[in-house]
Amino acid sequence: SSGSGLIELTIYNLPDNAKVTLSAKGIAGTLQAEGCSLIPVTPADEIIVENAKNGVPFYVPVVAGDEISTIELKITVNEKTYNVNVRIKKGSVSDSDTPDLYVADDKLIKWDDYTPVEDPDNQGSYSMKNATDLLWIADQVNEKGKTLAGMTMTLTENIDLKGIDWSPIGTSNNRFKGSFDGNGKTISNLHIDNGENNNAGFFGYVEGSKTAKIEIKNVVLENVEVKGGWRVGGLIGNCGNYTTVSNITVKGLVKIEGYSDAGAVVGA
Repeated sequence: SSGSGLIELTIYNLPDNAKVTLSAKGIAGTLQAEGCSLIPVTPADEIIVENAKNGVPFYVPVVAGDEISTIELKITVNEKTYNVNVRIKKGSVSDSDTPDLYVADDKLIKWDDYTPVEDPDNQGSYSMKNATDLLWIADQVNEKGKTLAGMTMTLTENIDLKGIDWSPIGTSNNRFKGSFDGNGKTISNLHIDNGENNNAGFFGYVEGSKTAKIEIKNVVLENVEVKGGWRVGGLIGNCGNYTTVSNITVKGLVKIEGYSDAGAVVGA
């Protein structure tokens, strides 16, 4: 037998104000998206996902049977199209007559699928042009435990972080060990609420080594609000050994709140 239900999809590599469309065989019912418009559709129609947000799940109604089957989803973000096969199975029906989410073994775009533009010589120099690129750094270091040692991140555009609750890059366990060149570009509207957690700033904890010294330079921060416990800074909460920090500007509204070791540029 067959029935209708929902599969949950999340897009991580999503530029600001991106146009997102979704089509697949077997789509039926009403698109339900958190923070997005509800759109009635008929089977095989193309769905326009209105107000899609980076990292926020939305739900696609599909028809599926009792056995696991595969549907092919095609999603277009601006001009780039992704084709993904998703395995689904009909969910059970709750007391409220609402089907459970179908089982889906793939998200459309994972952070592992996204890599910022690398230099032609493949020397580990990355050009960072938007908020998604910066979020990639945080994900690589904080979630995947990659230090990015020996790599240099260079800003090529001004980046506005408005609306993003920023997670400081680098923790006590996973420290950022690469270099970062702001290239004189501006990162604006940085907002961090680290609660009582230590090491809060655009970078939480950075540290080089005797054989791999690092540089954080040429960064302009405008409108900065950072809250944390100990070691709180606009740019760096905790600056470890073998690190050079130079040519940093912090301007506009600057609010740094912490128990101790707090500064507009570096906490400790």
